[in-house]
Parts: sequence; C-alpha cells; structure tokens
Amino acid sequence: MSGVGVAILKQSGEYVFGTNTFIDKLDIHDLDKLDYQFDVSLGEGTYVIKTALFGKDEAEIVAHDGRGIRFVVSNKDSIEWGGVAYLKHEWKK
Repeated sequence: MSGVGVAILKQSGEYVFGTNTFIDKLDIHDLDKLDYQFDVSLGEGTYVIKTALFGKDEAEIVAHDGRGIRFVVSNKDSIEWGGVAYLKHEWKK
C-alpha cells in the first residue's frame, strides 16, 4: 500500500471534497497507523465519507469501502445560510 484517500459526498452523489496522501505528498510506506483530521462546515443534509487504499498510484485501488459511512448534518446555530459548505465571510461598505 502506497496511498490512502478520503472523499466526502452528498447522499445524492455530489462530490464535496476529496484528497489522498499522493496529493498531499505524504510518504506512508513505513507507517503502521495513520490518523486523519479535518475541519468542515457542511450545509444541512446527508453525507457519506469514503476511504480507499492505493497501490503504486491513485489508479491502482487496492481496497475501498464502497458504501462508506453515512452521517447527517443539521444546523443548530442561529446563523442561517444555504449551500453545500459554509464560507466564513463578512460584508464591507
């Protein structure tokens, strides 16, 4: 195994985000454990996070979790907004 990938999709199949150790230029050859953390502000909805293990490059998929892990995002904040992701922003006059 030479690479690990992570992807987030909406339940509808819309690709929200994805990366892997090849893109991030992380050599994992001698690792027996790898943690992955991220911050994200997703819009309300149902999402799936999927992972994959790669061989020599991204084209060689050694294993993947086809169904992924399903999770639901609901807005409990007082901030109202729409879309797939929240972008930190401000208005200036």
